[in-house]
Amino acid sequence: MSSTSLRLYQLNEYIRRVIALNFTDSIWINCEIASFRESRGHAYLELIEKSDFDDEIIAQASAVIWRTQLNNLYKKLGSDGQSVLQSGKEVLIKVKVDYNAKYGLKLIIEDIDLSFTIGKLALKRQAILEELSKLNLIDKNKSVFLPKVIQRLAVISSPTAAGWFDFQNHMVQNQYSYFFKLDFYPSAMQGNQVEIELCDQLKQIIKKSHQYDCILIIRGGGGKVDLSDFDNLKIATMIANSPLPVLTGIGHEIDESVTDIVANTSLKTPTAVADFIISYNLSFENEVMQMGWAVSEAVRRNIIIQEEKLSVSIQKLNWLSSSTLGRFKASLDSIRKDLPLFILQKIRRQGIELEGINKLLTQLSPEAHLKRGYTITLFNGKAINDTNFPTIGDEIITQTLNARLLSTIDKTER
Repeated sequence: MSSTSLRLYQLNEYIRRVIALNFTDSIWINCEIASFRESRGHAYLELIEKSDFDDEIIAQASAVIWRTQLNNLYKKLGSDGQSVLQSGKEVLIKVKVDYNAKYGLKLIIEDIDLSFTIGKLALKRQAILEELSKLNLIDKNKSVFLPKVIQRLAVISSPTAAGWFDFQNHMVQNQYSYFFKLDFYPSAMQGNQVEIELCDQLKQIIKKSHQYDCILIIRGGGGKVDLSDFDNLKIATMIANSPLPVLTGIGHEIDESVTDIVANTSLKTPTAVADFIISYNLSFENEVMQMGWAVSEAVRRNIIIQEEKLSVSIQKLNWLSSSTLGRFKASLDSIRKDLPLFILQKIRRQGIELEGINKLLTQLSPEAHLKRGYTITLFNGKAINDTNFPTIGDEIITQTLNARLLSTIDKTER
């Protein structure tokens, strides 16, 4: 065992002095936030640095933002504060290196350079756009046509987003009393869960795409860093390949996210999306009304033309009927004169014909045949034929002119 040894406290004190001597002033460092949590007004972070070649962590340290400084940072960063201070964000931070013999090394964060984070996000956004351009996906969803009337809507938003409530009120209380079917699909609209939850909801909607006219992605306003959650390759790819048109109203008046760029139609706010849909349907209604007016006007003009034609036809008909009636009257007068003679001649010809028929019937009557010596043989009251033929033992009647002879069959020959 070595004769010289240090107690742990002594070693840590030595390290503290070394650090204190070498890091007398605060320094700026570039790192990634691995985790962030707030407790009792303070913020506790884990900072990491990854290899340039893979995602392996090559450095890690704990950091803290004390309550007063955290409030100052939130005021300075404004609406981007919550978005910058979350896991996954690359940041340039000003830290005071502190080493405590009991608690070890800790970095005390004093400031954050927002422009650095925004610059990193801009580079990431540009890389995503270049990849989408290579895949020909930027304008793909724009080629999906909106239906003539938009009524069945699948809405993706945060259940607590003010923009979602504004959108609902705008749609339900529209001045034209249009009816809309709004199916809500909740998703995170900020933070690390945006990609996972938004993509999951898009998958669910696309499975039921026959039930909807379009997909809406809406949220309230926010800062530049907020918008970076929608600069996402996976989200953009799903939107581009969606069989339904996608409308966005993410709430940024100036900047445009990758999600907005690949969407079918990009609006600035949720209420702008509502106004667009209502105006879109109103345009169709006006188009239908104009078509109805055009049809009505065409019918009116056609009625006038047909009335004029009918008037001419009535005049022609009156003239033709008067002329035709005159001809028929003259013809009837002629018939009236000739009819008695014609009928008399017809009766005489028919009388001659009837007399001839009567003579023929008299000559062909059974009585005439009986007078000439013929007889009629009856069986069962009917003349004998192939279907009414007697057998041995049957009685038959032979009819002469003046007598009926009864006989019994004792032999038949065919």
